[in-house]
Formats: sequence, C-alpha cells, structure tokens
Amino acid sequence: MYVDSVSKYIDSVFNVVVNFFGFEFDFNDGGIGGGVEYDIYIQNLQEGLYGETVFDYLNPLPRNGVAKRYISFMRIDNSYYEASYYTRGINALKVTLAHEFGHAVQLLSYGLWEEDIWFYEMTSTWLEEAVFDDVNDYYAYIPRFFRATSTPIYFHDGYDLVVLGIFLQERFTHEVIVKAWENIRNHSALASLELSLNSFNSSLKREFVEFSLWNYYTGRRARVGYYKEGANYPEVRFETQPVIMTSNEASVKNSAGAFSTQYYMFIWRNDTVVAVISNVNLNSGFARSEDEFIFQYHITTGTYSEGYTSLGNGLRVKLIVPDFDNWGNLNILNLQVAFVKDRNVFPNPFYADGIEKILIPVDSGADEVELKIFTVGLDLVYSEKLKPEFNFGNYFVSWNGRNNLGQLVKSGVYIYFVNSGGSEKTGKFVLIRK
Repeated sequence: MYVDSVSKYIDSVFNVVVNFFGFEFDFNDGGIGGGVEYDIYIQNLQEGLYGETVFDYLNPLPRNGVAKRYISFMRIDNSYYEASYYTRGINALKVTLAHEFGHAVQLLSYGLWEEDIWFYEMTSTWLEEAVFDDVNDYYAYIPRFFRATSTPIYFHDGYDLVVLGIFLQERFTHEVIVKAWENIRNHSALASLELSLNSFNSSLKREFVEFSLWNYYTGRRARVGYYKEGANYPEVRFETQPVIMTSNEASVKNSAGAFSTQYYMFIWRNDTVVAVISNVNLNSGFARSEDEFIFQYHITTGTYSEGYTSLGNGLRVKLIVPDFDNWGNLNILNLQVAFVKDRNVFPNPFYADGIEKILIPVDSGADEVELKIFTVGLDLVYSEKLKPEFNFGNYFVSWNGRNNLGQLVKSGVYIYFVNSGGSEKTGKFVLIRK
C-alpha cells in the first residue's frame, strides 16, 4: 500500500538526515493530529505540487537563538502519477519526503531567516540527492542556475542551487553543511556558511571561486575531480559570444554583484582562454545587496607588465579592479574538449564541393541557431541564422563550404561557433576542397 511506502521511506530519510548526518530533530507537537509524532498528510495535491511543509507563522516556539523556530506538519501527494511531475511515482515520493523533512528539521531545530529562503531550499533539494542518489529529480532545476551564474546566489530560488550543496559535500563531506545550520540559529545563511568553512580551514571567498570553476567542468567539459555527475549537468552560459582577438589585445568591461560569476571566452589563433570572474564581496553578500561592482579584464600578447599573469603561451591577463581581495579570477587555457577536432562534427575531414554539407551538432529544442565559421586566422567566412535539422539521431546545422558570397572556401582548418538558445559551442574541423 502507498501508506506503507510513505512509512518505509520516511524512516530511510530520518536515518540518513538525523542518525547519520547529525541534524537535530527532537520533535513533540503536543498532541496535534492525535499524537506527539510528526504528522504527514497524504492528499490529492494540486497538479505539479510535490508537497509542502506547513507551520503557524504567528505561533513560534521559544527561541534557542536569534531565529524563530516552528512546529510543522507535512502534506504530500497521494500518487505522483500526473504528467506534470518531472519525476513520478515512488521516486517522486522519496525525494519529496527528503525535501519536506529537511524543512521540518530547519524550522524546528534551527529557525527561520525569511531573507535566506534560498538556503533552505538549496539544503532541502540537496537532501533529496544525498538520501536518494539514484533519483536525480534535481536535474529539472539546475538549468536555471547554469543560465544565470551572473545573478548573486541569494537572489536564486534555491532549488537550482542544489549544486552548491553537492559541491560542499563532495569537497568537505556533509559536515560542512550541518555546521552551517548550527550557526544559522544566530547568523544569516552566508555568514553561517563562512563560519562553517572557517572551521574547515577555508573560507566562503575561496570556496565560491572554486565552486565557479567546478561549474565550468560540466556537460561535454566534465572531468574527474569535479562533480561526480557533472557530465549530466548543463554547461554555463557565457556572457558574450567568444571574443575574437584580431589584434594583440582584447578586453571586456562589465559589472558584477556579490557572489556571482561571469564566464568569457577569448580566441587567439589556435588558443582559447576562458576567464572565470567572480565577485566575492563578503559585506555585500551578508547584506544581500543589489549593488554591482565594475571590473575590466584585459588579455594581451604584449610584453610583461606589472600585475599581469602569464598563461605560458605568450598570453598575459589581468583583472583590473580597485579591490582585488573581493574578486576571484581563474583562467582556463585550451580545455581539450572545447578546442580539438570535434568528433561530433560529421564528416571530419569535410571534402567540400559546394554541394555536400558538413553537419555541426547543436542543442535540441532550439528554433533557430546562429552559425559562424572562421579561418584559423580568425577571418569570418560565413555567418547565418539557421533552423536545426534532425540527422543520425541528433540535431545539427549544416554548411556547404561556401562563404557568404557563395564562393567555395579554400582547404584548411576552420573554427565553428554555434549559439543555440543561449547554449554556445566552439570547435574545429578540417575542410579539404575537392
């Protein structure tokens, strides 16, 4: 019976969250609902609603810190079979119990900071994965984060920030998150996380910069040493199209809010540099500020100047800001999967006669794709907006080897750039003219 499954899986959740992880949960609701136990109500919820944790905002418990505490009860759906659920059936039940029980623990044992709801949702969504690793319902949320890394984390809804919880667990074990919740009794979310990381001989600034690096190594760029499931994650969105260096220098200027990250790609001949730029202003973060701070990133092949970092290939870079301690800048040079002969391009080499076409993969679902073709010398030979085609089980755009004047291009190595619905991809292929 369904109720037996509820009993079985809430026991599993309790064992992991309380007995193994060490979150506190000394519950007694004074007999509300017929007993002192925690109450779970199985109902036919509105379509798409997994569950909810309900509490009386006007009747808090005696405080054990600054934050107000509450007794709650849980409502869950009676089937999860509607098509509106990303995850359905028993798997949906499992992650809902983990998520909502997380909220029950937060409200009872640690207290509520209304301005930090993102941290509550982040933690509860992380618990879904931590308790039931095989379900992966959180895959439905994370595209929102990877499309919006330039938004300060405290302005996200929190579900999409589940990757922050996963990052912290894989870096430090669950204990760093438990300690943060112990601090939340008296401190806001980011301040609590800073105190927790300090106890692990680290800091919020340092780990946010590292977190931003991990977020680059997902999807096609996933590699060992970063997210264990990173190959299944979306890829971050670049702030601009790749910056093609037609002279010996280039730069970008923008502004960033606290605890946000921006990604830029620069192409110089056969080299690519990805600049990962993070603002880690603690004071602004603790204040949940909307302020933005101006930065300039400069890349050059010129002679050495003070403050520039050499990338070892003749390129030097510098992040130009007045308060460098409040920034993080990592530079990724020639990531292998981003700039090698692309095995997904077909055929490669491409024998061009002006009629046959090369197929270049794009993300499915995009109504229109921008395709640009460059020579190795970074001269633009072709640019067009195209409708994706479906071939060989995947979505592609095609090119017949002719430039925008209709002329067949010369033999050589070419660089392609595609932008499909905000997802960007760059690669190389060999064209041999027949």
